Amino acid sequence: MALVRKKKRHMLEMGLNITSLIDVLTVILFFLVKSMSVTTAAVKPPPDIRLPAAVSNSKVVEATSVALSLRDLRVNGQVILTLKNGKFAAAQLSRDGQEIKVLQTALTKERQKKLALFKGVSGKKFLAPRKILIQADKDLPFDTIKYVLHTAAVAGYTDYQFVVIQKSARAPASTP
Repeated sequence: MALVRKKKRHMLEMGLNITSLIDVLTVILFFLVKSMSVTTAAVKPPPDIRLPAAVSNSKVVEATSVALSLRDLRVNGQVILTLKNGKFAAAQLSRDGQEIKVLQTALTKERQKKLALFKGVSGKKFLAPRKILIQADKDLPFDTIKYVLHTAAVAGYTDYQFVVIQKSARAPASTP
């Protein structure tokens, strides 16, 4: 009879522990809030750039912006170099003829600014974003765009996103 009483007393002391349940719900809530983004990036191309039209479902994110027209090259809206008919002069390129010297300097400075922002965060080492938005006139020769891409890669920007004008997914009906 004494054994039965001990079992009942032990069962009465048992309760529901919801600490681990709250921990799991907190983690889920954190990831839901973290994945929810309310910031938008507005990209306004310079007036002398005619962007190509394409169908794209990806969203524009904040990144370093490079705009390339037939007349000039801009980084984050500032003209850093003038072009002649959409081509770079030999003096504007590096010795090996692969990189645009002024663009590499400007992109390296932008990357250093981003690295400085992430440097002191919680004592951990973070990588600065490597995304670059490229706005290129549709009439530019591919060689000109290739120089920009190569220079961006050398400066540490390896994630490219081309800005295009949104075109509807359906083609208009042809007229006879």
